[in-house]
Amino acid sequence: MVHAYISIACFFFAYFFTCNYLDKLEQEQQTNQYSQIWLTWFAFSIRLQSVFFLALEAREITIAESMYQSLERAIFMLVVNVVLFACSFLILQRNKTAWFVGTICSLSPIIWVVNVLYFYKNKPSFEPIESKQ
Repeated sequence: MVHAYISIACFFFAYFFTCNYLDKLEQEQQTNQYSQIWLTWFAFSIRLQSVFFLALEAREITIAESMYQSLERAIFMLVVNVVLFACSFLILQRNKTAWFVGTICSLSPIIWVVNVLYFYKNKPSFEPIESKQ
């Protein structure tokens, strides 16, 4: 249940990071063509979640060793969160592969559907920022 609370809190807190990032990007580029909020929101959301879950899973690994709990699960989740953290930076650079890897590693079928639909509906927003200048 703690995971759900952290995910929800990170998702909404990431909205503020997203708005700030898009404002800076639009001022820098002198355009509003980067206002695709879901792409940036998803990136900041998985970044925040991965930071919290990395700490949580690292703690669970130490507990799992002493209490003979599922060490494999904690290690798996640790690896997933490291991948999510790395993908969050690449998604902000409009990397399509990172978008799909981050989507899969979110481990949420709802996010899978939303992100695939978003990708096909907004393909132009996945062009690298440098090529749009």
